[in-house]
Amino acid sequence: MKAVLLLAIFLPPLVGAAYGGYRVGHDRASPEKSAAASPSADSVVEDIPVVDLPTTFGAQPDQPSVTPALPSTETVVLPTSVAGALNAYRSGAGTILAPKDWTGDALVGANGNRTIEVHPPGGSSDGGEGVSVYFASSGTLNAIAPAGPYNSWVRDHWQDLVGDEPLPTVIPGIIDQTAHVVRYEYESTDGLMKYGAAYSDAQDFDGLGNGSARFEQIEVTLPAAEQNIAQAIVDQFLS
Repeated sequence: MKAVLLLAIFLPPLVGAAYGGYRVGHDRASPEKSAAASPSADSVVEDIPVVDLPTTFGAQPDQPSVTPALPSTETVVLPTSVAGALNAYRSGAGTILAPKDWTGDALVGANGNRTIEVHPPGGSSDGGEGVSVYFASSGTLNAIAPAGPYNSWVRDHWQDLVGDEPLPTVIPGIIDQTAHVVRYEYESTDGLMKYGAAYSDAQDFDGLGNGSARFEQIEVTLPAAEQNIAQAIVDQFLS
């Protein structure tokens, strides 16, 4: 029986070393995580198509860059306002939601960092509409330095953690902030809106000195008129 995923998308069980158990968003237990026990009056249960993205594996360059044959749909709970508007895009780096009929690719770096880029046909990850996701290699500087614009603890301890690198500017347009999660919205220079969220738990592990800190981020770039779609994608990432 296919499970109904409530504001969360999981990759299928292990299918080769590169497809082992990554999920959308952070999976560390936290009261700040979004959750939904059942569909509400303004949501719908929907079987959405799964699109497989090519994945490049930096540590295994000879590995095929295509995803193995896996289920062609995912059952999700979405706001009624975005029903029929989204696909699940699956890769060796994880699975995310994005508008239908888009394309993209993913990278699993030799250093453990994972990125997913999805955009309209003919677009690119360098600008314009798109969905971009970054999972830092946990327990490394890769999970600390990118958190600077989002995590006040990292900024307060910047020199001890990162050294002489310039202190990053705080992300503009913050609309919600907790100890671990920041959500933001702002207009980009091309007139599109940026809807994003970042998760960092560096302070829980005293930076790099104790444990495996994580940093994960999603950024959705869409016209302001499609705010409901962008927010649904970000909600899924954080669930």
